Amino acid sequence: MREKILVADDDMLSLQFMYDVLETTFKDANIERALSQPTFWTKAAAVDGQNPWDMIFLSLEYVREDMAGFLAKIKAINPDVMPKIIITGQKQDLESRPEELNELRFLTIPFSLDAFEEMVKGAPAAG
Repeated sequence: MREKILVADDDMLSLQFMYDVLETTFKDANIERALSQPTFWTKAAAVDGQNPWDMIFLSLEYVREDMAGFLAKIKAINPDVMPKIIITGQKQDLESRPEELNELRFLTIPFSLDAFEEMVKGAPAAG
């Protein structure tokens, strides 16, 4: 079964880099992009009550302004997607994150390919 991965970032360079690395890591994956927050919210929603994603790489910039609101909204539109989300961002920004985001996984940018591989191999199975 093909992995279904969403990369959500409004920085085109970061998004393209993640896309390229994921395409190399998962040869047969279905990788989609979300270049804006509205697109992310549309794509992250459950489809027919099911979570459509195996992994979501989400820029910290998409949740920075209202982290508590982000968590409430994502749980409302698709509670099963929470363990699939990997927040990406600069190390100093991720280190100063609020506690409410600690239930999510994080990948610092720039990241090593080894760290990236460990992160994606540790991703929960599709459900």
